[in-house]
Amino acid sequence: MCHPVNRILKENRPPEEWKKTVERMRSEAGEYITEEDATRISAFLSERSEVLKEDAGSSLFVSKCLVCHPPGEKVLLAKHNKVEWEEIVKDRQEFAKKATPIIRIGTEEAQLIVELLIKTQGVQSEERTP
Repeated sequence: MCHPVNRILKENRPPEEWKKTVERMRSEAGEYITEEDATRISAFLSERSEVLKEDAGSSLFVSKCLVCHPPGEKVLLAKHNKVEWEEIVKDRQEFAKKATPIIRIGTEEAQLIVELLIKTQGVQSEERTP
């Protein structure tokens, strides 16, 4: 809510730095972020930043997807199988064709984004999730 998620995910910090940062934010947020939340947020950011720094689709995901999908939509927590992620990204490709050029997604870019989503937010089964 306080920061654009793409700004946060572009940061590449070790787990201890994420923990310190989240604790500092927690002290400023009052009761909005509980101790349990802070632990979960730190773990999420540590894990996600490691994956994102090593993945070719990560900068595309941050620069093209997270521009329109704020964390409140829970896009970072969604779990889908490969077929579902392909359908979702294809749908967003179609939407982006009519939108601002900065978020347009090419075929190769879409594949990289799908691969990232499967790696970070995929489900084991190829069956549709409920």
